[in-house]
Order: sequence, then structure tokens, then C-alpha cells
Amino acid sequence: MENTRMIAKRDVANANQYGIQKFAKSLLEVADNLSRALGAIPAEKLEGGDKYLKELYIGVEMTRKELMRVFQSNEIKEFAEEGDEFDPNVHQALFESEIPGTKEGIIVSITKKGYMINDRVLRAAEVGVSKAVSEESEDKS
Repeated sequence: MENTRMIAKRDVANANQYGIQKFAKSLLEVADNLSRALGAIPAEKLEGGDKYLKELYIGVEMTRKELMRVFQSNEIKEFAEEGDEFDPNVHQALFESEIPGTKEGIIVSITKKGYMINDRVLRAAEVGVSKAVSEESEDKS
């Protein structure tokens, strides 16, 4: 009987902790699209004086910040930065690239940021990873 109580208690705790997982996962594309929108506008266009473009940029930026604040309040954290070490438990390597002067297994490009909810991966980060420079490549240099 005690075992059944412990299992039920654990199930309730997991439901409270991870109950929004499906909903949160569906919002990740929204966060990605907001980031893409911000990245699509060159800095010189913002400084150029187009008032409407600048206001649109600020509105999109505020919306993304608010979404990130809501994520954080629900224990959803963004991860993956260029220069981090590749971890197959939380990163998905989309490609490898030989980059001289870079240690093997370092993230060199991020296609999609990863997200965790509490201690679980909600979505693995999609990344490009450095690989060892082959002797052929070194000979050409």
C-alpha cells in the first residue's frame, strides 16, 4: 500500500512539473520565428532612420523578451551557445566543419537553440560542430 502511495505521489509531482511540456514545445517555433525576424534586419537599416522599421523591430524584440520571461517563469530555459562543447545528450549535430584553430567537438554554428524544462530536454539544440582538421587540409594551407 505504501508503494502505491509513493508511486501516486511521484506521478502527481511529475504532472505538476512537466504538465505544460506539450504546450511549451508548441511555442518553441514561435520563439524561433521571433529570433529569425530580429536577425533578418541589418543593424545599418535600424540606424538608417526608417522610423517604422525601428518601431517594428522594437515590438518584435519586446514580444520575444516577454515570451522568454514567461518561459523562465515556467522553468523553461534556452541553451546552446557557439563555443560550448558538444554534448550528444542535449545537442543534435547537423553537420561537422573543419575550422583551423578550433578544438574538435566545439559548437561552431547554431541552427536552432535548445530548450530544457526543469531537468528534461524539451528540444535538443540543432548545431554544427567542429571536427579535427585533416592532414590534407593542413597540407593545402
